[in-house]
Amino acid sequence: IFAIALVLKIVSSLPGADINILSVILVIPLIAVLIIMWRYSLKVRLPWGEIEYTPAKNLMREAVTVEEDARIKDAERIMGERSTDFLSVVDGEGKLRGVFTKIDAHNARMKRRLNRKVKDFMTKLDDTVFCSIDDNLKGILDKIEKTGHRIIPVVNERKEVVGVIDGLDILRKLAR
Repeated sequence: IFAIALVLKIVSSLPGADINILSVILVIPLIAVLIIMWRYSLKVRLPWGEIEYTPAKNLMREAVTVEEDARIKDAERIMGERSTDFLSVVDGEGKLRGVFTKIDAHNARMKRRLNRKVKDFMTKLDDTVFCSIDDNLKGILDKIEKTGHRIIPVVNERKEVVGVIDGLDILRKLAR
């Protein structure tokens, strides 16, 4: 910004220079750089630490989903095949209905209810922590810290599951 002000002062002293046109020409690249930085991760250093404004869409990975009417034994099979202990539970339209974890599967197994539906043992939507695709890292970390959940689903504006964010993936990103 200081450099732009200096260039404007020097050029404005030249005869025939239109300061309005010149200022627009100089400010447009600056705005473009700021938008690109914001869109693809902007780090702001403050006296008390660094806050990274990385959007969820840059942190998430593919979600493993199961329909709420699937049987628990099918959910366990999916977990085994995909090497995960977390499933986003969706309805027929792909909208988030809750989450199903290895703990939920274990509880069903202990009660000998493997033929029951996932929706009978899952964590319901009202109790599920999730984030929007446009949430930033700071907000996501706040949710993880307050709830103690390591993995949270990412949804779009229609509440369709588009990915998941794992606290371990965030740590890997910050370690780079």
